[in-house]
Amino acid sequence: MSEVIVRKQRPKHLALNQIKLPLPGIVSILHRVSGAGLFLLLPFLLYLLDRSLGSPETFETFAAVVDNWFIKLVLFGLLWAYLHHFCAG
Repeated sequence: MSEVIVRKQRPKHLALNQIKLPLPGIVSILHRVSGAGLFLLLPFLLYLLDRSLGSPETFETFAAVVDNWFIKLVLFGLLWAYLHHFCAG
């Protein structure tokens, strides 16, 4: 009796753009990204907290920093990251 083993042809290179992740997989990846973003931008948030709670002069610095459109975009992204990390965690 001879046994013939049929091996499935495996690809040499994995095409990552053709893999369809299920929804929990995407949520898991975004959970990790949001956690990393929160961790990396924590010093910036602490700086803003320090500027907002100090004297009236430091509050002026806080208001000037937060008035920038790019900083508003970053803070909106941090809000999304916090809410996503909270809900998906």
